[in-house]
Amino acid sequence: MDGKIWTIHGIYTDRYHHSAAVKSCHHDGTPAFDLMANGGTPIFAITDGKVTHVNPSYTLNNGPGKPCNSLQFFSTKENSYFWYGHILADPGIENKTFHAGEKLGVVATKDYGTKCYGGGTHLHIDRGCVDGAGKRQTGGSPGCRDPAFLLDLVKIWESLPL
Repeated sequence: MDGKIWTIHGIYTDRYHHSAAVKSCHHDGTPAFDLMANGGTPIFAITDGKVTHVNPSYTLNNGPGKPCNSLQFFSTKENSYFWYGHILADPGIENKTFHAGEKLGVVATKDYGTKCYGGGTHLHIDRGCVDGAGKRQTGGSPGCRDPAFLLDLVKIWESLPL
């Protein structure tokens, strides 16, 4: 990704009153990423870490469909939490450790509907912000997303072989 396609979306302020300019990939201007993908597309650990919690009944809104899953993933390399949303987690992954690239589940399928994923099947991923004491918080909250996450995603993207 070259810098020309990224634009400053605005200033994002988290719940701890930390503000940063956001080069946003997310529809609400917060530092998160929605990877539009067909339902059933595998999702993988972004880094080495542990699934600390699977929410078996995640809902985005009261639209048609049924609840799907979300999960918290703690990166042992970065000492930070990532939130994966609008997914179907593989069974038995809670409290298990994973290496980067290992499968965690799949993008929720169309039969889960807008109650699960809103405007279309996709993987949402963000990284939790840092509180006033410097401690990493869990992800998944619009008020606590780490703006540096998007820059880290660009680095990952640029490191991939063509």
